[in-house]
Amino acid sequence: MRRTVGSFLVILIVAAATFLLIKFGFERPVVIPEKQSGLRIATYNIAWMGEGMTPERVANLRSVLANLKADIVAVQEAESLKAMRRVFGREWQIAMLNDPSELQELALAVRLPSKVLSRSMVFPDSSLDDAFPGKRDVLRVVVRPPSGNDIVFYVVHMKSRRGGRIETDPQRIKACALLASRLEKSKDERIVVLGDFNDYPDDRSVNILETGDPNAKGEMEERPGRLFINLAEDLAKRECVSLELHARFRGRPMQPVVYGARWDNNRLQGVKYRFPDDVNVTQALFDQILISHSLKDAVIGRPFVYAGADALRGAEARRLEGGRQEGSLASDHLPVCVDLRP
Repeated sequence: MRRTVGSFLVILIVAAATFLLIKFGFERPVVIPEKQSGLRIATYNIAWMGEGMTPERVANLRSVLANLKADIVAVQEAESLKAMRRVFGREWQIAMLNDPSELQELALAVRLPSKVLSRSMVFPDSSLDDAFPGKRDVLRVVVRPPSGNDIVFYVVHMKSRRGGRIETDPQRIKACALLASRLEKSKDERIVVLGDFNDYPDDRSVNILETGDPNAKGEMEERPGRLFINLAEDLAKRECVSLELHARFRGRPMQPVVYGARWDNNRLQGVKYRFPDDVNVTQALFDQILISHSLKDAVIGRPFVYAGADALRGAEARRLEGGRQEGSLASDHLPVCVDLRP
């Protein structure tokens, strides 16, 4: 009887601990890997990064940037060069279209002494707007680090799941298939593809890009693809998330871990469901970094998600009848980073 009661108590304690971890995440101080002599590369969806950001939000973003110590940052949802300059100082070169007709552009910020050699859009044809809505075309930037070994960056922001995941899956799948086909024929040798995929590393769209196989399936795996190595698979394996963690913020830095997030995403693959009603975990890992096999040996340590208090605190922007009320939250996304030998 005592053994039965003891076993029951153990199960109860484990269940309670698991519940608390899922509900609140880890609230241990964030430890950023010490930067080595290489390049620190990051991708950061700075949601609705507009020229009218509040001073509080700008301060949070500048703090995040200072703590990251990144050399190259891929940005999604930048309104303009002017908006970028509110956060990135003159020590940064910024590659973007700076099109006044587009409010959510892609950009690549490169810290000197690394240099931007060229920038261009990959799929400017309007016939592909279904796969790349608006100016969400892929941004290609050639960067020369101090070592002189050029790296070609492809910055992406795939179609969101707004309107339904299963309904928008075809757009992300098409976009990744087009990009995989283009890069397979490319003469670029050292390639980094990074940005907001609006899908998990396990989803079909990203697996198509990794493998170059248009028939690739969505599945939980951590195998290197034929075309690319997805560094975010290591993050997914550790149950890291890069989206909506601020909803669990309680005033202290957090480990960017939410148990059950990966499983829940895969549970709902190919299923029509209501968001957020049918979702157990709203946090997700959509921000990813993929590298060509030529850069495999250049990776230093493991990729990481930055979840300092400066990236999580503050009020979200709100949509109002008369427009938009700006908030102080840096973004609903978190930066995903990796260190590379140049």
